[in-house]
Amino acid sequence: FDTRMPSSFDRRDAHGLGGALESPQAREADSQFHKTKICTFWQNQRCRKPFCKFAHGEQELHQTPDLSKTSFCPNLAATGYCGERDCRFAHNAQELRATSNLFKTKMCVFMSRGSCKFGSFCRHAHSPSELRPRQ
Repeated sequence: FDTRMPSSFDRRDAHGLGGALESPQAREADSQFHKTKICTFWQNQRCRKPFCKFAHGEQELHQTPDLSKTSFCPNLAATGYCGERDCRFAHNAQELRATSNLFKTKMCVFMSRGSCKFGSFCRHAHSPSELRPRQ
């Protein structure tokens, strides 16, 4: 596949943020990693958080999401080239994907400003009719 930097590539999109409109508080609350690891404080009977984001036992443990191809390749962003054969990062908009529980759950900030270069490949909603509830 072609690993050259797309001419329309914006380094601000290197982490696949794609312009979701959300606050840091919303990101933490919506975290895909909520309860994907056991709480070390709980293991030592010392967790005092009423809303701990870590699991308190196997019954609360959630599966860690597959994040492959959910952000742009940092090598490609930095140098315009990626030589890694099994790179887990996206090298163009077509490869970029969203995890199913976040796909089109937030409005695209770029489209709200007039246009989004990812077009139909964007992981964020371009209109209210595209918005989906989180799974």
